[in-house]
Amino acid sequence: MAHCKGREFPSELLALVATEASKLLLRIAIRNKNAPASAIAARLSFIGRDLSSQPLYELPADAQQLSERALHALLDICLVGWILVGTTP
Repeated sequence: MAHCKGREFPSELLALVATEASKLLLRIAIRNKNAPASAIAARLSFIGRDLSSQPLYELPADAQQLSERALHALLDICLVGWILVGTTP
């Protein structure tokens, strides 16, 4: 994957998104007493923390592709959520 100046790697974006998604999901999980959502929030937090703390050159070769797939999956989840509640992004 090419890296353009001024453009972030997918792993860097995933680190930011996972951290923020974790905070949001944890609040929802606590409010709704939802253990599975809480577990997902914890995993997202770990992903964000680990990707933020590890230098890019130490990540496995497929980390950028996997990060990009995870970002797309999180986007799909958000889009389905918006459709289910009848709002638009």
